[in-house]
Amino acid sequence: FFFLMIRRPPRSTQSRSSAASDVYKRQTFNIPNMKFIMARKMLSQAHVVCATCEGLGSPYLKGSKFTRVLVDGASQITEVSMIASIVRDCQQLVLIGDHRQPGPKVKSVFAESKGLRISLFERLVKQGLKVHLLETQYRMHPSLSYFPMQTFYQNQVKDGVNPDNRPQLGGFKWPNPDIRVAFVNVKGPESNYAASIQNLKETEVIVVILMQILKSQSLRSYNLGILTPYEAQKRRIKYEIFHQATKYPNLFGLTIDEIQKMTKNTQVVDIETTDVNQMLEKELVFVSTVRSNTKGQLGLVKDLRQMNVMLTKARRGLIVVGDGDTLRNDVIWREWLDWIRSNNAEINYNRS
Repeated sequence: FFFLMIRRPPRSTQSRSSAASDVYKRQTFNIPNMKFIMARKMLSQAHVVCATCEGLGSPYLKGSKFTRVLVDGASQITEVSMIASIVRDCQQLVLIGDHRQPGPKVKSVFAESKGLRISLFERLVKQGLKVHLLETQYRMHPSLSYFPMQTFYQNQVKDGVNPDNRPQLGGFKWPNPDIRVAFVNVKGPESNYAASIQNLKETEVIVVILMQILKSQSLRSYNLGILTPYEAQKRRIKYEIFHQATKYPNLFGLTIDEIQKMTKNTQVVDIETTDVNQMLEKELVFVSTVRSNTKGQLGLVKDLRQMNVMLTKARRGLIVVGDGDTLRNDVIWREWLDWIRSNNAEINYNRS
């Protein structure tokens, strides 16, 4: 939703393509590979080069200069990775991202403690650099965008979606047909697994509803997405859906050959954890909040950035599965549940 623009004072420099071409002519290659040489020549003549930040360190681009750099997903890139994109004579830098959603994922606890998880985008925002906000969202049905736009973006973002272009999904009885959000209140205890947390009851509920929707043929499996904060829950849901796909391959659009090639690691439906924020938008998104305990412990679930991801990836429908009593221990989740109840969008799941 945001982008930053940074300019360096102009100076007389050789154009990027001619400079890269000169470097190419002077370069002595140690790799006698014609394909490599031809690729180098093509890149030296290109006006626009698309690459990952790390990819800019490739031998194919050695010596190339880029005076203007545009970085997408900049709020999810570590500053160390960003350096590769801005040290090649960059004079104008545009960073596109959303610092109100999860930042870079850093495995090292020590590195995170030293601030490596703060992206250059977020650091510049905190230092007061002017942010240009993209003020219209074109993804979500207005009932889906209402709460997150109010809570995370202070009503600065307006809807550019015609509700008629986001028709209601079949195969699921929405408690309020006018609201494309449903909260399924589930009482099922969480459990520790492989240094993470899972909830078998929530897994069951999601699989049951997902199969109902697929049987109704209102959506194909590639239009569905599942989000959860915990890796153990992601693996559990993936495992259960894998078994459903082997039983009912036609519902998942799979052929016999594809089924035979599948392994337990095959992901039939797009399932992601909320900390990496890699899922593309989906017509329907399930969210498993996982946490269900008497102590009111929420862990990752109370991370506002991850909550933002949970509530903003769906285009036509969002089904959140969780324990309402546990979620109410966080003030923002409590506000969301109050909003859900005020719109009669809650379902109590009592299946034994």
